[in-house]
Amino acid sequence: MHQLCRNLRTGQLKYSIHNAWFSPLFVLVFMATAPVYGQGGPPMITDDPFTPENGHWENNIAVQFTGTTASKEIEIPAVDINYGYGDHVQLKIEMPIMSCLHSNNGSVIGSGNVKIGAKARFLDEEISGIAVSTYPQYEFKTSSIAGQDEAPQFFLPLEAAKTLGRYHFAAEAGYANTASGPDELVYGIVMGYDQSERCELLAELHGDNHIHAGVEGIIFNVGLTNELTPSFGFLASAGTTIYSPEHSRMFVAYLGIRWML
Repeated sequence: MHQLCRNLRTGQLKYSIHNAWFSPLFVLVFMATAPVYGQGGPPMITDDPFTPENGHWENNIAVQFTGTTASKEIEIPAVDINYGYGDHVQLKIEMPIMSCLHSNNGSVIGSGNVKIGAKARFLDEEISGIAVSTYPQYEFKTSSIAGQDEAPQFFLPLEAAKTLGRYHFAAEAGYANTASGPDELVYGIVMGYDQSERCELLAELHGDNHIHAGVEGIIFNVGLTNELTPSFGFLASAGTTIYSPEHSRMFVAYLGIRWML
């Protein structure tokens, strides 16, 4: 879900979700001082510091949609596979098996880019009062669709999280180095509320800032997770831009399942 910048030329999407009033500095201060735990990661864009249990798998399989009035992209399915290595490390591979792009120039179908990552949590909330991790990720240019995405890309974020009763909060801020485009600062905050023992309601603000371009905007996203069984859950989210200097509107949606092994 971090890859919300697409190329509009050659039938691809070009979305810039940047933030004019929600600065990276604010996020870093929030991570250091505010109560933050939470439910990050799928179905939301912003991630959290938490990892699967040692030797366990967390697999998210979904349909992802990103679109404007002029262009649309659907990933079917978007596969996100995570493995817990020890108590504080998560290994991850992510890929859209099939990507369907449609714009005024026509439609294109092909495979998507592969992303790998390793999350390392170095503070636990139980001991330190806050959970903190880093989550370096690298996106490979493996798509069969010419020009898709600004890959290869290296992303280095920090995540922080905390809980207050039934409320959970998570924050993420990171630096993205992209080979074919400007570098970015990526940041977001997620709030979760335990509506029941099985269902969590989610709300998110997320943005990125092109460091040299100076164009900013922000997206607002809402979602939920519902644990149907101890090993099987339902994930959903939908969002749209609430600020864009170009006054353009982008929509995102995520509908999937989580399978724990």
